[in-house]
Amino acid sequence: MNKKIEDYLHLYLGCDVKWGADTVRLIDTDGVNCNVHGEFIGTTKCNTSIKNISPILRPLSSMTIDEKKANKDFMAIGEKFDLHFFEEIVDAAKYYHWLLSKHFDLFGLIEDGLAIDATTLK
Repeated sequence: MNKKIEDYLHLYLGCDVKWGADTVRLIDTDGVNCNVHGEFIGTTKCNTSIKNISPILRPLSSMTIDEKKANKDFMAIGEKFDLHFFEEIVDAAKYYHWLLSKHFDLFGLIEDGLAIDATTLK
């Protein structure tokens, strides 16, 4: 299956994106274009093609201990965190929502070159 960023971008509204050399915030998208906001453009939002931006996402491996503790529902036992724990949850929607809200890459977009690994940025 060939992934297309337009199939996933709406899930990451509010995340930072690279737009040229600038980092801006993704406000909304219609699947073809998106609106972004950034300090260099003030409070005005700018419309651009999805093809002009790359979301900045976090790999799951970058989750901190504090983030794991903050949502203790992710913790199977004590400090042990197991990503396979999600597979055992019947109503996983709230967990995935939390991960998306923290801009974790749940779809392998970094690996496929459709997103930027936030841990590699300074």
